[in-house]
Amino acid sequence: MTRPTPQAAAAELVAARFPAARAALLAGSVLTRRRTPTSDLDVLVLVGAEASRFRESFRHAGWPVELFVQSEQDWHDFAASETAARRSPLLHMTAHARLLVDADGLGARQQAEARQRLAAGPRPVPHGQLEAKRYA
Repeated sequence: MTRPTPQAAAAELVAARFPAARAALLAGSVLTRRRTPTSDLDVLVLVGAEASRFRESFRHAGWPVELFVQSEQDWHDFAASETAARRSPLLHMTAHARLLVDADGLGARQQAEARQRLAAGPRPVPHGQLEAKRYA
């Protein structure tokens, strides 16, 4: 039995588990030429503020899945903390993802923001911090 395409498997998962999702995105190597037989589906689901955020790993339709469930505020909080650390997997995931669900335009807005923030690059490193890292 062959497994469905990454996009079909992710869309089916989101429809079954998150019918009220505001947005859902499929990201990661499964969308690129770097995909391997063991690549997982990185699925970001944006839900209403009343839902709890969580991360879960499991298998669905023959694919390993890494599921990230967040509210819009959670997304902004994670992006801010990662950006402050000068590294943001969430911005990369969002910017390069394939939009699966966009019930109210949030998915497109988050993608646009992620792309803008990545294009802007990180803020300059303060001189004292740069000097400290140079010798660490």
